[in-house]
Amino acid sequence: MTSEQITVLTIIAFSVLFGAILGAFIMLIINVKNTKELEEEIDKFRELYFNELDRYVDTDPENELEP
Repeated sequence: MTSEQITVLTIIAFSVLFGAILGAFIMLIINVKNTKELEEEIDKFRELYFNELDRYVDTDPENELEP
């Protein structure tokens, strides 16, 4: 191999490595953003769910689940 071929292969290798690192970094940022959005949606659902549960009163005297 000539030094010119090694130089070209080195440039290609660094380009692929840079692309892989950049892609992993962007993927991580997107995953963090999506996780935050999903947590916000879950919190909204929990708030609505527990607000609805508070509307109901247990009238069963033999209920062993609550003290």
